Amino acid sequence: MSNLRLFPLTTIALTLFSAQLPEELPCPYAKQFALKLAGRSESGMSHVEIGVDGRRCAAVGHTLLAEDFFESGRLADAVRHLSAAIRLAEAEPANARLLFGALRIQVTVLVEGGMLSEARALIQRLRTVSFDLPEQNAVVQGLAGACYQAAGDHRAAEREYLQAIRAWDSIQRSKDSVTERSNLGVLYIALRRFEDAIELLQHALALLPSGKRTAYHRLVITNNLAVACREQGQTDLAVRYAREAVRLVEGARLGRFNQVAGVYSNSAQILRTAGHKREAKELELKARRVAAMAEAVVDFSELRDGGNTKP
Repeated sequence: MSNLRLFPLTTIALTLFSAQLPEELPCPYAKQFALKLAGRSESGMSHVEIGVDGRRCAAVGHTLLAEDFFESGRLADAVRHLSAAIRLAEAEPANARLLFGALRIQVTVLVEGGMLSEARALIQRLRTVSFDLPEQNAVVQGLAGACYQAAGDHRAAEREYLQAIRAWDSIQRSKDSVTERSNLGVLYIALRRFEDAIELLQHALALLPSGKRTAYHRLVITNNLAVACREQGQTDLAVRYAREAVRLVEGARLGRFNQVAGVYSNSAQILRTAGHKREAKELELKARRVAAMAEAVVDFSELRDGGNTKP
């Protein structure tokens, strides 16, 4: 079976979170400050208010920067900035949403780093502490599903994902269930339930907002749709999704070389099976070149040994 990856929960959480920056942060320069700290803006602010607003700005900036590090595979750096965001958010009771968001993202980083016991402890904290947020149950169940999936407990993962999807639906926010539908689709591929997987992944793709901040999500879902269609025997559709995945990966500037290599490799296999040998050979060469760069990007030992140091 082709390389399969969990759909990254972090970015979809931050897509929604960053869209709320003006409402979340009343400081007039809050958004500019956050984006400057995250390295996303050339024009910063010459002054920031001291006090609650300043701390909230900084918490958002650290969280946005953590997202960038996570997507480039620099997990230890992501953990350091999340730890800073959590400390700042915990200092003010009014920062419940910021704290919940940072903890949510940290669970994702821990799951990807294979630190499942630490992830479970944070999930339990998110279950037992009330953040007075309507999405709390849906988010926590989705995170639990990802943790179970990483541990190989497919039945428990499916249960949590289905509960999360129902929870999103119950608060009229079905569009926010993209992560859970995508992850469950990957789980169904592993269980060889290809028809169910394709239905979920296509639904997730339809729900996904357009724009640069969801480009990575679109790539991962499209890649996994190509794999599911190939396994289902829908060759023409698999080729279409494989070519779209290649187009997306070459139009993005991704630091996750291991996943880029996986997309090239999957697409090459699909195209070769369909008789497009020259096209497949070109992608195989690209996959080998990119794979050679992967080891220098992700360092899980650094995450385990030094992930909690201060930035």
